Parts: sequence; structure tokens; C-alpha cells
Amino acid sequence: MDNARTIEKINKLAGKRKSDKVIKFLSSKEEEVVIAALKALSEIKDEDSVNTVAHMIDHEDPVIRREAAKALGGIGSEYAKTYLQHRMAAESDETVKKAIMDALHAISDKKS
Repeated sequence: MDNARTIEKINKLAGKRKSDKVIKFLSSKEEEVVIAALKALSEIKDEDSVNTVAHMIDHEDPVIRREAAKALGGIGSEYAKTYLQHRMAAESDETVKKAIMDALHAISDKKS
């Protein structure tokens, strides 16, 4: 299945709030598919989505970590905020650190 069709499927699953099926796409070798799945999970915002996205912020690929940070910012829960703060101390990639800071600001802005 090509990436465009896969991403379309992910978006349909997100609309149906099927986080368990979207989560399966996070193991894809295609970065574009993983990013689409992270975005979808940030829209679903159920407990499985939040936990899974939080674990993706420890991914070896800094692009995936950056997108996971953005997704956690979109989720905006206290758990997401705590996980972002914890990850900030361990993160070495500057682009990921910036994404974490942006996500933390987004969460703060939602609360005010």
C-alpha cells in the first residue's frame, strides 16, 4: 500500500476514534506514515493514544521524537505535560528541545 493511501486510512481511523488500529502504524518503516499516526493519535486523545505517543518521544529518530512532542502538545493533558518536562532534561537534539518547548507552551496556552 502506498503512503498516501495508508495515511488516508489512518485519517479515517482517527475519525472513528480507533486508536488501537492507528497505533499499529507506529511500527511502520515509513517516517511519513508514523508521523500521520502520531497526528491522528493526538486528535483521538484517549488513554491508549496518550500513553503510546508518550513512549514515542523516546524513539531513536529525532524527527519522530519531534513529532511525538508536537502530538503531546496537541493532546494537552497533565500527563502529556509531565512527560514532556521529563523528556526535556534527557533530550540532546536542539530541534526536539524546541518542539518540546513549543508543546509545553501550547499546553500552557490551552489552560489560560
